[in-house]
Amino acid sequence: MKFVHAGGPPVGMKAGGGDAAGRPRAPGITPTLCAVLFAVAANTASAANTPPPMALVMDVQGKTTPAVDKHQELSADSRITLAKGARLSVLHYQKCTIYTVRSGAIKVTDAGVDAGTAKVETQPGPCPRVQRVTVGGQPATSGVVLSRAITPPRPVVSVAATDVIVMTGPLASRALSAEILDAGGKTVPGAASIRASSIRLAGAHALTTGNRYELRVNMDGVERQVVVPLAIVDVRSEGPLILRFE
Repeated sequence: MKFVHAGGPPVGMKAGGGDAAGRPRAPGITPTLCAVLFAVAANTASAANTPPPMALVMDVQGKTTPAVDKHQELSADSRITLAKGARLSVLHYQKCTIYTVRSGAIKVTDAGVDAGTAKVETQPGPCPRVQRVTVGGQPATSGVVLSRAITPPRPVVSVAATDVIVMTGPLASRALSAEILDAGGKTVPGAASIRASSIRLAGAHALTTGNRYELRVNMDGVERQVVVPLAIVDVRSEGPLILRFE
């Protein structure tokens, strides 16, 4: 098994990088080395002009059309109709607000969630940290590519010992297992597990506040692991971490 260290600032922040087309690249970085990269995207639209993800389903109860799942991302202009008695909670990335709707219909926009005449409840939500993971060699063509991830210093993500790391994107289902390694490179038994499209950390009995670890994710059909450096904090001061596998 080969390892590639990956990490980077949230989507929207600019960083240096490059590619084979002649644009500047951090020393020592080649496309063949970069089986997995964290990319920073000012525009996350795909080649098919799909609107970028704008919100995350936090909870869903009852029937919706189209059907949505917990921790599913919603793009701008997504429209969802709720059956009678259904309930949907959505975290909007730009507004850092959770919208909860019962019955009716919603439309996700750049400015928030439009519920029309339906009753909607809002509450301040955490601003998520979205990390875009490109699997399979070449990074996505849109946005700015962060290619310094393989060379020190590697960005370290702060998480609490009981955090849930959300996995989204078209390749998230390829995540088979996750493990945590301590500073000495030893596996911490039972420190991380994958459940329902998320990575769950085991808590303070396994992960010590103030220490640094590595989260490693095994992907189906991908030779190299995704490696994310972590720093365990007592209380998370930032929003939830979302790993978007593409």
